[in-house]
Amino acid sequence: MIQTIDVFDLKKKLDHATEKIVLIDVRTHGEREEGYISNSIHIPLNELYERMSELSSFGTLYFYCKVGGRSHMAAQLFEEDDLPESINVIGGVAAWTLAGYPLST
Repeated sequence: MIQTIDVFDLKKKLDHATEKIVLIDVRTHGEREEGYISNSIHIPLNELYERMSELSSFGTLYFYCKVGGRSHMAAQLFEEDDLPESINVIGGVAAWTLAGYPLST
């Protein structure tokens, strides 16, 4: 079962982190240009499998997309291969902006 986190809890984690939070944006390049959550790493879903080794040394990975579907698939990919723990950010960028949180450009 894929672990999830909502944007409110993610924001709290980011604001009060005592360790590095690894946030992965799996949206397309065009979507990323419209705005992204600060300090996230951009790896589009269609490139993720080829680039998994870049993330294998991290602890927990938090995946997000526009609304949560692609990030769920990304988290599932990592869960199946027993790689770093993965968490899907429910609602993605849509929920993040709806909650009034800023995006970087």
